[in-house]
Amino acid sequence: GITTESEYIGNFYQGGVIIYVNISTGNGLVCAVSDQSTGIFWNNGSYISTGAINTAIGAGQANTTTIITVQGPGTYAALACDNLSTNGYSDWFLPSKDELNLIYQNRSIINSTSIANGGSSLSNVYWSSSETHSNLSWMQGFVTGGSAMANKDTNYRIRAIRAF
Repeated sequence: GITTESEYIGNFYQGGVIIYVNISTGNGLVCAVSDQSTGIFWNNGSYISTGAINTAIGAGQANTTTIITVQGPGTYAALACDNLSTNGYSDWFLPSKDELNLIYQNRSIINSTSIANGGSSLSNVYWSSSETHSNLSWMQGFVTGGSAMANKDTNYRIRAIRAF
């Protein structure tokens, strides 16, 4: 029969929980089984425009690389995801706005798989890697599901993803 993407969503694969699969290519995305921070700034202490404005599925890695190139060392969302090494993989990144929304849409099955693999449930508010302004970036609430622009110096959670 025809294989659908939904058959794979929520399965544990290559270090995380599948949030997206392109059936024609076999490529996809997984999210980590636990949060990398329960409260971290998007920025590195100052309001600068990084140019990481892409919101699309597939944009998170490029956004993360751009943010780190512009902001440099420190303690902030994109770098914390980039520094993650877990379950045998070290190529994690901060999801784009649309990638983060995939996590939200599939949160119930992601939570079940995460907990079964020693992780934790998604909760509260998460940063995306998608910037909107020198002061603002996209976040998503995991209670109501709403996305909004928020000040980069707000403490929100992060959940890293990686491509396969």
